[in-house]
Formats: sequence, structure tokens, C-alpha cells
Amino acid sequence: MEPHNGNGCSMNPQIPESIGNLANLNTLILSGAQDPDSDFSNLKFRRTLPKSLSKLKKLEFLDVSRSDYGVVPDIITKIPNIKKLNLSYNNLSDLPDSLLHLKKLSEVILDGNFDITCSKKKQMELTKKFKNIKFNFDNEYDCPDKK
Repeated sequence: MEPHNGNGCSMNPQIPESIGNLANLNTLILSGAQDPDSDFSNLKFRRTLPKSLSKLKKLEFLDVSRSDYGVVPDIITKIPNIKKLNLSYNNLSDLPDSLLHLKKLSEVILDGNFDITCSKKKQMELTKKFKNIKFNFDNEYDCPDKK
């Protein structure tokens, strides 16, 4: 049984490999494609991004916000012309070095990844490592108290 949100809508849509056939696609918004209330230890409910995204040569903006990712999915680092990447409100604590290979990537939205956005040290580290990328480290919500 697929998980449902409060209004009965099924969550966690499977994105088909055929999405790679959309040669002229320049914006792809998959915000919330993962249901944060699902049991992600059960891989049946964890949806992956299709490998065919790397075929999208015109894709410039990808939004995978609110998708409960703990790491940046590898396929994102293979999208050749991506300029803007929205990773907000996931569970990221770092960014992979492989983002350095995305020569056109100029903006990454990270708000709500509290291990990053609530840490000035981590923000400085990322800003120094990824010199050509503008980061958005804002939070819509207050930083949670560390215990």
C-alpha cells in the first residue's frame, strides 16, 4: 500500500525513465516527491530519480526540495547544463565534491537543511569550496534546539 497524506492523495510518485525523452525540458519541479512521513527504512517507499535525467541537456533548473534526501542523489551531478538547484528542506548535512564538475551551476538553494543552515561554520566551508555558486542558506522556520 502506498503512503497517503492527510487528504487521501497518494504520495511518492515514481518518475518514469521516459522523462529523459523530454529533450527540450528546461525546468523540472519535483518538490515533495518523497513523503517525509513515510518509513524510508523500507526501500519500497523510497523513490529514486531516474538515470535518464542525465539526458536532459537543456535542463537548467531542478527542484527536489522537501524530498527527504540525506545526500544529494548522484544523478543530479550528471545533469550537464543545470544552473539552479533547489535542495531546500531535505536532510542534507553536506554537499558532494562532484557538484564541482557542474560548470554551469551557479545557484543552490539549501534553506531548511538545518545541519547546514544553522551552522555558520558549515556555510563558510561550502562557500569556500564552491566559489562559483551562490547559496541560499535561509530558513523559513527557526533552527531546532540542539540537545
